[in-house]
Amino acid sequence: MLADLEAASQPLQDRIDQIDVQLQELQRQLLEEQLSDSERASLQIEFNSLLTQRGSFEQRLDDLVLVAQPAERG
Repeated sequence: MLADLEAASQPLQDRIDQIDVQLQELQRQLLEEQLSDSERASLQIEFNSLLTQRGSFEQRLDDLVLVAQPAERG
């Protein structure tokens, strides 16, 4: 059962890791002083979207763990 959980969760964790890299890059870009207001707004929208996606993937990962827990006890 643990191997199944790991197999199911690894793609989610991989995507979370990818999003983290993207978020770090966007954060770096947002700190640049020479951005116009429209550029900053666009980057902020992208940042917020990625943050929402990350939360969704985290929730799916948590759901996998919760579903697996009763099976481990039974």
